[in-house]
Formats: sequence, structure tokens, C-alpha cells
Amino acid sequence: DTSVLLGTAQVVSGESVVYRISVGSEASFSIYELLNGKDKTVVGVTPDVAGDIRVINGVLEIGELSINARTFRTDSLRRDGAISRLILKSDVPENEFITFSPRSISGAPKKVREGEDMSFSVTGDLTISGVTRSETFEVTARIEEGVLSGMAQTTISRKVYSIVTGK
Repeated sequence: DTSVLLGTAQVVSGESVVYRISVGSEASFSIYELLNGKDKTVVGVTPDVAGDIRVINGVLEIGELSINARTFRTDSLRRDGAISRLILKSDVPENEFITFSPRSISGAPKKVREGEDMSFSVTGDLTISGVTRSETFEVTARIEEGVLSGMAQTTISRKVYSIVTGK
């Protein structure tokens, strides 16, 4: 599972509003591993998420989102190092950021309104460790008192992204 929690502030400019992903946002992943013969689900989290979501004349637009893969933290410093060096290879400059470039939004309301819950899908190009694939995130969101909050979630295949955890 990969997810992004949006905690954003707004900047108003004419008929458009830009919600900047900023402080309070986070990206996370969960991954299954067998550790010393025991099942374990590991969760990694980073607050280093960036991107903009715009509402122009009530229409939703999502810009490129980026996550600093070097700053994921789990319950173990040793695991964090292995994830950075061996799994995500984020210690290499070109792999430092995971990016998502949206291509289409489906199921979003025709007009975004404050105080209304939204559920929709966003499909785009997800790049992890130099490998780019098309992925679809399921999104739930709401604008309340000028703040956009929500969650975007998808499940990816480690094999497709060449993310290996074993020898």
C-alpha cells in the first residue's frame, strides 16, 4: 500500500485556488516481510511531500507530486538504511524523489464545492527508483474552511518497480 495524506493551505488568485501540499502532509507505505520466521507488516512514513492541487472555476487539477524517498522512517534505523540503500536506492541522486505525474481524473465532481466530500480516481505516471509505470490512486477529499484534506491510496507491485527485499 502506498498513500499520501493531504494537509494543505490555500492561496487565492482570481477564480482559482491553489492548495499547496505542505506541513502536516505525509506519504506512507506498508510492506509485508518475514522477519526471523515471523510475519511483520512494516510501515514507512515521510513528511517530505510536495505538490499543488488547483481548483480553477470549480474544476479540479492536480499537478506533479513528489516524495523524498530518502526521508522514509520505519520502526528501525537499520531497516531505514536498507530501504534507502538497497530497496529504493534513494541514496543515488536520480532516485531521491518518487514522483507522480497525473494524466487523468475520473469520477470527480464537475464543480468542486466547499463542505462536500469527494471520491475520485487519479491515473498517472508513478516513478520509483528510476522505473515509471501507470498507476491509479483512489482519492477521498474535502475542502473545509479553505483547507483541502484527503487521502490518496494505491497498491503497487514491488516486482514491477524492481523493488526487491531479498537476496
